[in-house]
Amino acid sequence: MTTVDDRQPPQNIPAEMAVLGACMQSAGALDDVLEVVGAGHFYRPAHQRIFAEMVAMRDAGQPVDPLTLGRALGRDFFRLGGAPYLLECMQATPASDNATFHAGLVLDCAKQRGVIELGQRTASLGYAVDADVDLMVDRARQDIDRVAEAVGSGSQGIARIEDLSDEAEKRYRSEVPPSLSTGWPDLDQVLAGGLRPKTLTVVGGRPGSGKSMLAGCLATNVALRGVGTMIVSLEMTREELTDRVIANLGPVELTHLVAQTLTDHDFRCVDTARAKLRGTPLDIVDDKTMTLSRIRAKAWARKRSPIGLSLLVVDYLGLVTPADSKQDRQLQVATISRGLKIMADELDVPVVAAHQLNRSSAHRADPRPILTDLRESGGIEQDADVVMLLHRPDPGKDEEVDPTELLVDVAKNRQGPTGVVPLHWFPREARIGSRARFDLIKGGGGEE
Repeated sequence: MTTVDDRQPPQNIPAEMAVLGACMQSAGALDDVLEVVGAGHFYRPAHQRIFAEMVAMRDAGQPVDPLTLGRALGRDFFRLGGAPYLLECMQATPASDNATFHAGLVLDCAKQRGVIELGQRTASLGYAVDADVDLMVDRARQDIDRVAEAVGSGSQGIARIEDLSDEAEKRYRSEVPPSLSTGWPDLDQVLAGGLRPKTLTVVGGRPGSGKSMLAGCLATNVALRGVGTMIVSLEMTREELTDRVIANLGPVELTHLVAQTLTDHDFRCVDTARAKLRGTPLDIVDDKTMTLSRIRAKAWARKRSPIGLSLLVVDYLGLVTPADSKQDRQLQVATISRGLKIMADELDVPVVAAHQLNRSSAHRADPRPILTDLRESGGIEQDADVVMLLHRPDPGKDEEVDPTELLVDVAKNRQGPTGVVPLHWFPREARIGSRARFDLIKGGGGEE
């Protein structure tokens, strides 16, 4: 026996009528109400049509009252109840000063209806036969975002500069660093302290330029300070990443680890690295079929855990499986980069994504990469708050070039300066060091 659900969708008709009546009595009430609701928040189609016409008249600079509104509604006027119904709405208004309160009641019902509709659509997606699960999850999340935007208050996102300046002053006095240090002081200086929450940083480089190494070293540097960090690797396995982390921290030659030809000294270095890693909050996800929705799910799971999440690293952006395999490739990549930017904002953490550059840049007279070399999408440059382009000078073309030099060109920096930061890379140990630290070691002033 089937049960018929005869429940009515959440609605507050008296509140809707009170809002309409207040708006016909006071232009100020209409302006106030528009900060809370739009025509789509009303339940009755007739109320939606009346309110939409009021807004159109207000935008055109016309007065809004029962007579002018009736004329503007034209043929719909009598279908919607005519003058008697407009007068009834005005009589339903206790006081025009309460218009925003009544609008809030209308908005609450709209939110409830939105949640119900969302549940129904999500259930329909779940019952689809032979559906692409990842695409289904992405569509469900898009529906959630649309519902959240549709039922949001009209004043959401508006803030008075006086209040913002008060909040800013509190931030300035806070002892909590606003950014995560990358572990390389020279780079931190250009980035105004390091990586900021809610930002997307793209590390671009040609194949073999060191972008994966820099991303891995960055994650290790941050995690060693007890900060929750996650690497999502779509290129290397967890074993390969572990070898690199141990080689970096030992230090020990990476080839010895890979070939398992370790000396007694190497094993002592491995023990040193393992001691450093004990209790380090660094998670590695190595799945070559990861989609944006699955990355988001794993990041949120880590965010909610006792360890938390303060940095997400994705290696690399171009390998993230698109939700819609039939889309144009440039649109796919743009969707992924936009998704990572939104993820950074939702999680309130920095997101760092490595990305491949076009090989053509290597054949230019000046082989140093530029922003337009970002492969497959100009959307990446638009979404990224920071873009760092990697370049290793060729010692074969210039005898004066330091073979350990890795140039990090901060080509875009939304909240700070741009400039080239020289680091030193040691590929045999999968390690990248700051220039200041390297010069100190060469001078005998300390140990790495």
